[in-house]
Parts: sequence; structure tokens; C-alpha cells
Amino acid sequence: MRICSSLLALFKEYATGVLRRLTLRAGLFLLAAPVLAEVNQWTLLGPYGPEGALPVQAMAISAGAIYAGSGGEVFRSTDGGVHWTSVFHAQSSPVWSLASRPASPRVVYAGTAAGVFRSIDEGNTWAAAGLDAEAVFSLAVNPGGSSTLYAGTFNGTVGGSIFKSADSGATWSRVFTNLPGYVTVLAIDSNEPDTVFAGGISVGILRTRDGGVHWESLTDADLTLGIAIDPADSSLVYAIRVPFCPFPLCSPSRLQRSNDGGDTWFDVTTLPGLFIDAVVVDASSTVYANAGDRVYASRDHGATWSPIEVQTPLSVSVLALDPLEPAKLYAATFGGVYGIQVDPDGPCAVPGFVLCLQGGRFQVTVGWQASPLGPTFPAPAVPVSAASGYFWFFDPDNVEVMVKVLDGTSINGHFWVFYGALSNVQYTVRVTDTRTGETKTYVNPAGTLASVADTQAFPSDVGGAAPAATGPRTFELDLAGFPQSCQPDGVTLCLQDGRFQVETSFQLSPSGPTIQAQAVPLTGDTGYFWFFDDANVELVVKVLDGRPVNGHFWVFYGALSSVEYFITVTDTQTGQVRTYHNDRGNLASVADTSAF
Repeated sequence: MRICSSLLALFKEYATGVLRRLTLRAGLFLLAAPVLAEVNQWTLLGPYGPEGALPVQAMAISAGAIYAGSGGEVFRSTDGGVHWTSVFHAQSSPVWSLASRPASPRVVYAGTAAGVFRSIDEGNTWAAAGLDAEAVFSLAVNPGGSSTLYAGTFNGTVGGSIFKSADSGATWSRVFTNLPGYVTVLAIDSNEPDTVFAGGISVGILRTRDGGVHWESLTDADLTLGIAIDPADSSLVYAIRVPFCPFPLCSPSRLQRSNDGGDTWFDVTTLPGLFIDAVVVDASSTVYANAGDRVYASRDHGATWSPIEVQTPLSVSVLALDPLEPAKLYAATFGGVYGIQVDPDGPCAVPGFVLCLQGGRFQVTVGWQASPLGPTFPAPAVPVSAASGYFWFFDPDNVEVMVKVLDGTSINGHFWVFYGALSNVQYTVRVTDTRTGETKTYVNPAGTLASVADTQAFPSDVGGAAPAATGPRTFELDLAGFPQSCQPDGVTLCLQDGRFQVETSFQLSPSGPTIQAQAVPLTGDTGYFWFFDDANVELVVKVLDGRPVNGHFWVFYGALSSVEYFITVTDTQTGQVRTYHNDRGNLASVADTSAF
């Protein structure tokens, strides 16, 4: 039990320090009852001790109740975290795991350093339920409603073991033994309850497909911190793994996914943080995982991620969803239990790195790579109108990709996707129709400056056209800050502190009149033009100061239109003019790195 003692000592030392840091914040929360009222905002719920919020290392969400394990106690809240009651005390034995039966929410199990305990009356009374010679680090209950549950354990004689009970803990049978480390992770497939995954310290990932009769090792015997099975598609399994761990100095954890039920594994897109400790998947296949001190959501199976809120919990140990209200997500941390209300308006509601276009029907994300072998980073998104928005990679003032989704159903029965690039970095654009679940992926290789128009992107459905656009985002500008030679007058962009004046005109036919395009600034470097409708972005232009690189100002433009147009850029300090012409039918992105 040397490792167990070290774990406990580290936990107590860390938790004590966290408690001291959180005393003031917890005291503020005690002044008002926590309520999960606001969307995408974490709320500290408790439980509390004399010094503030208690560290929570285990959690279970049952019908109408939250159970939290802190030290040797189990706390229960039946009003969403407003009030907490201590319902179980394991004396000197820490509570390492908690589990509840979805079909019988009154039944709750606690795994401790002295076996399993069970309550059949929502935690009011408890009784020993076996395995008293084992330290029980993980519990999993068959979500299908049977009396089957599994326990992952460790003792000093036989090492790690997996036990199974078919009678709610009355009797147990050892189905796997002599593992070199702790079994800290268990996950049961809700669609195939005889399929169970296990993992832990020096265990790797194990799987049984016959209820524990036979087991197979799927990975190296490294450290596995979490396993989550997609309830909508059991072939998708997620695992948090640390490939090299000379305890307690472990290398950073990483999130992996299997597309074939665990047979093969690969790293998913890198989350923006070194340490990942918890993962959970909801019924709509949305994946939630923490990275460092933030929690992120992914709607494309881990390809791209969005933070669900700016203020996020500290040191997440468990993530759990409410079985009755899946829009409620809970996080057990070393500073108490946090709760958050997510996705009230449907699948496209995660802010920060996601564009929600056409009334939220279409979700757009962009992931970019600095090198072909490097990690993929989620690009922050900025909405411009109900039909369009842009993404930036390195700097908020530097627009890189503009995307719009138009309702072309009245013309060809489809929604259309356009994007125009002002960057030749490698990136991937993903557009998802949240009404049908269909996804379109567009990949821009490194060195390519592309504009794309997909007028067959998404077919219409019975629901008809999406809500009408509500108009573009507008900006208030101080005209006194610009030189007299460049005044933003509705058809002129003034970029780089007004030094560069940009105007655009377009023609509907070769013999038709030339029409002035309307200009809308986005940042100090970038703006866009619209031709026919103020919610329909047609052309994005930016001017960058590249003098530290090659002594020139650079001009980029990306088109979301194949109309014939002319761009005129004037350096108001020198009088030099650059003109760019786009032929009819051409969808262009251009980078002129020697413009001025």
C-alpha cells in the first residue's frame, strides 16, 4: 500500500493548500444560494466546511440528487447544490468512488479504502456491501437497470483486481486479478452491457465483451485516467492516457479516441492545456473534457474544442452529466462541486470558438496548424452577421478566414457555404447542420490561399429555410483619428490607423454599370464589403505591416463572391495606389506581400 499512502498524502497536502486559497471565494458564495440560472457560467455549489469549499474527489449524479465524496465523507444535495447534508462517514477510510443506479435512483454505492458501502434510501442509511479487504478506487453500475456492478480495486497481496456483482453488491466474484497497479477507471457500454472497459495506474486499457469472463489488453500498461463511451455510438470510445509515468512525476496526459470500440487508438486534436483529467460524453455525442483549469466541449468527436465558459473550475477530478437534465454539467474539483447550464437553445450554443449561423442551425469551427506535424489549435470565432463571421489565429486584429452560410434553398434546394482566406496557414473548416447532423469538412493545405464556394453543401429539409439574417455587426469609429485623406464614409475602409484607404466596386454584367460596394470595418487591419445585402459579406480585405519581415506593407483579400469586382488600395502617405481585379466567375484569395 506504499503507493496508496503516497496518493493519500499528496491529496491531503494539495487539498489543504487549495482550501486556504479558496476560503475567501467560498465565503462569498455562502452569502447567496447557488442556482444554475445563467447559461455557460460555472457556479460553485459546495459542499462547505469550516474553511470553505471542500475538496471533492468522487461524484455521482442521481435522479434529483448530487453525491460528493470529500475525504471520508459523502455529502448529498437534493436541491441542485443549494443545501448539502453529510450522509455517510467512512471514519479513517477515504471515499474514492461513487456510483448510482439510473433505474433505481434511491440506490447509491460508495467505494472506500475499506470496501464497498451501499444505501438503498438515497443515502440516509448505509451498510457494508463487501470487498472489505480491498481499496475500491472505481465503481460502475449497469445503466440498463440490472443489478450488475463492477469494482476496480487494489490490495497489497494480489495487486489490482476487477470484481463483479450480479446482485447489487450482496456477493462478489473476482473476474480479473494480479494487475500491477490500481484499477481506477471503469466504463460500461450502455448499449452492450456485457462490454466493459477498465484502466488505471500501470494497467493501460482492458476490455471484456462477455461480462468479465474473458479480458483483453488493448494498450500498453501505462496510466489511464478516464474512459468514456459515446452513448449514441458505442464504436466511439475516449480515453485519457499518460504514456510514461514514473509516479509521481508523470508526463502530460493526452486524450485518445477509438473508432472501432477499442481495437485501435489515436490521439485526437490537442486540447489547449497540458493536463487532462476527466472526460464525459452526452447523448448528442458532445464530448466534454478539462484541460488545465478549463473545461472544453467538442461537437466533432474531438477534432476541435471550445471553452464552455471563461471562469472555470480548478483541478477537475470528475465530470458528470445529470441523467434527467443533460444540459446540466457538473465538475468535481479540489475546490468543491461546480455546476453549469449548457446548450439551452440546441446544439449550436458553445461560445468562443464556434460560429452559430442562420439562426443557430449551422455550427462552424476552424482548427489550424503551424506545421503539418504540429498540433491543431481551435481558432477563436467572431460573428459578423447572422449569416457570416470570421476566425483569427495569432492576433485578434488579424482576420484569417471569413465564413458565411447562405440560404439558397429557393434556388437549388440547398444551403451554400462560402469561405475566403486571408492566410495560407494549414487549417480545416468544419460546418455542421445541427438539424440533420450532417457535417462538411474543408481542408486548406499549408501554402494555399483559397476561396471556396460550395453551393451544394447542405440540402434543405422539411423544416424549411432558416431564420432570416438580422444584419451585420457595426462599429463606432472616431473620425478625428484618421487623416483627412481617408475618411470612412460607408464605402471606404481606413486601415492601419487610416494610412491605407480601400474601396471596392463591382459589376453585375460586362456592360452593366459599376456599383460602389459598402464597407464595414472589423479591426484596425481588416474590413469587409457587401454588395447586395448588408448581412451578406462578399469580400474581406486586410492590410498588414510586414516591414519587419521584407520592408513592405502586405495586402490580403479573400472573396466569398464570384462577381466581377475591383479593389483599390491607396497609401495616403505616399499616394501610391494598387488595384486588384477579379474576373467574373472567379472566386479568389490573394496575398500581395510586396504591395507598398
